[in-house]
Amino acid sequence: MPADLLSDLIIMRLWAVNQINLQPSEPVKRDNRERWAIAIKTAGQTVYTSQGQDYLSDPGHVVVLPQGISYSWACSEPGECIMFEFDARPQKRGFVPLCIRVGNPAEITGLARKAALNWVFRRPAYLVKCLASLYEIVGQLADAGPIDYAASSRQQLILPAVRHLEKHYNQPGLNNDTLAELSGVSTVYFRKLFTAIYKVSPMKYVQAIRIAKAKDMLIGEYCPIAHVAEAVGFDNIYHFSKTFKKLTGSTPTEYARMHRIGKTES
Repeated sequence: MPADLLSDLIIMRLWAVNQINLQPSEPVKRDNRERWAIAIKTAGQTVYTSQGQDYLSDPGHVVVLPQGISYSWACSEPGECIMFEFDARPQKRGFVPLCIRVGNPAEITGLARKAALNWVFRRPAYLVKCLASLYEIVGQLADAGPIDYAASSRQQLILPAVRHLEKHYNQPGLNNDTLAELSGVSTVYFRKLFTAIYKVSPMKYVQAIRIAKAKDMLIGEYCPIAHVAEAVGFDNIYHFSKTFKKLTGSTPTEYARMHRIGKTES
């Protein structure tokens, strides 16, 4: 798939913004996909497989599924997926899925949730608002660029640390020294490699994942803010609230209240 495909993408019609809760499953096959889709996981993990290649979809990785492709998918961890289904140009065949690692998962999932709410409640100008969110997401994905599956030796070097931080993001003591040790390099060199590859520092990457997880908890069943902060890895509620407002524009309490009464984020 050409690297600039998303930059050239023209959306012709938005068919649906589906909010789907998935449980672990055996692989499900799909042949000759009818239309384009973008899969955004707000929680959990799904793996798409096409032509022998796996494409990870989780809160830090967005998968683009072009029209006409055949693939299978399997949910390996329970969670929620927001799926945009749309017609677009180019329409020629021969593309493969695109997996894009995002530096700020909270922003991408926020746009997806906003579109999903507008779609469900059919608010005034909902279609225009949903398209605006979709184009913003496509723009951010185009800036991020696809993952190069012919991974460089530098990417392979820090892979143990990346897998550790994505699995143990909620450990309060997670730090650059620990991650560097897992990769067998110095802390300074680890930070340099990580930032060059992921376009964001290791701790900002962890912070974005924590806030994305916190947003999921805040709009679900009621949990005290202190419990949410602890669950996603913050050692005190003050630090959590300050970071949450900095990244989302709302305090945790404001965010929970707005979404529980069906309002979108400001």
